[in-house]
Amino acid sequence: MTNKTIYKKSLGQHFIKDLNIHRKIVSMADEIENFNIVEIGPGDGSLSKMIIEKNSKSLTMIEKDEDLRDKLSQIIEGHENCKLIFGDGTLIDLRNIIEKPSKLIANLPYNVATNMIMNWLEYEDFFESITVLVQKEVANKFLLKGNRLNIMSELHYDVKKNFDLPPNVFVPKPKVDSTLITFSLLKKKRFDVKWINLNKLTKIAFSQPRKTILNNLKSYHKDIQNILTLCKIDTQKRPENLTLEDFVNILIEMNKSK
Repeated sequence: MTNKTIYKKSLGQHFIKDLNIHRKIVSMADEIENFNIVEIGPGDGSLSKMIIEKNSKSLTMIEKDEDLRDKLSQIIEGHENCKLIFGDGTLIDLRNIIEKPSKLIANLPYNVATNMIMNWLEYEDFFESITVLVQKEVANKFLLKGNRLNIMSELHYDVKKNFDLPPNVFVPKPKVDSTLITFSLLKKKRFDVKWINLNKLTKIAFSQPRKTILNNLKSYHKDIQNILTLCKIDTQKRPENLTLEDFVNILIEMNKSK
């Protein structure tokens, strides 16, 4: 029997051993004492320890790797407000396992981070904040204007970069830098449209980013040229040149024309 952790490349496991970094990650989620916290992929439990240290209202840990059961069970032993669920975090509707007010804190596997975050954004106002460590390239897609992921984030959240981390703080070392980002829920969403409808529209609009917005949306609505004109949007613009408000206006005009 050995206590040595076996890192599974298939699960995208890269653990941080420095507890000070974990403490800093938790601090970026601001106050957690009155919130139910969910952590996806706790791994060796180092981040979980720091969440417990800050006395969150509760902590729900979701881990896919059954081999970590003993290690994680030891960490939450004696903490009645903590529970451990084994399952695939990409398939679980978190609204069914924790209650509001809630926050999410996690060091996400690189290979599924984007899909996970988009799933949680679809919950609309469920999480007060989402603080996640992801691949730097992925973080930039949520942070920078002109990206579809940024547009989808900004309907309900403000998104900010907290800090970067180099590969050498992880075991095993990834080949890329990582970035901690936080999505903070707005008191009122910026526009009164359904997130899921905006997601469908932008997915098609960005399907071929080098094409014009007109060409990309021709198949989406038969009267798209007139709609773009009504919205005062240049039909020759590329999707990256449109704002969240532009896409919202397109949705509104589409609904009017039904």
